Amino acid sequence: MAHVGRHAHYYDVTRHMRDIHVKSLRETYRLAHEPESMRRLADVYWLFIVCIGTLAMLGSVGYGMWLLFVPPSREVSEAVVGSGRTSGFDKAELQKAVQELQKRQDEFNAMMTN
Repeated sequence: MAHVGRHAHYYDVTRHMRDIHVKSLRETYRLAHEPESMRRLADVYWLFIVCIGTLAMLGSVGYGMWLLFVPPSREVSEAVVGSGRTSGFDKAELQKAVQELQKRQDEFNAMMTN
């Protein structure tokens, strides 16, 4: 029976997908050398591939959302921020560093004027 109407093409697309049953699939696999069976096996194959791809995509999106919204654990936040304090410069070390930089700047200015 031909379907008539605005969405008649949907029936042709989904007709083969609705007719997939385990018993008929066994019979189809047994008769895999026939063109009609090859079409049905191809439909089952692509249905399987699309379902696996969809599940993989949904799984990866779900895992990404989980990583995005779950707060990091205490160990991770300490590792990122740093838990140990670094010792600061004392006044003598800072003064020595400033003198060395001043000396290098004077040498640079002397080279630029020559």
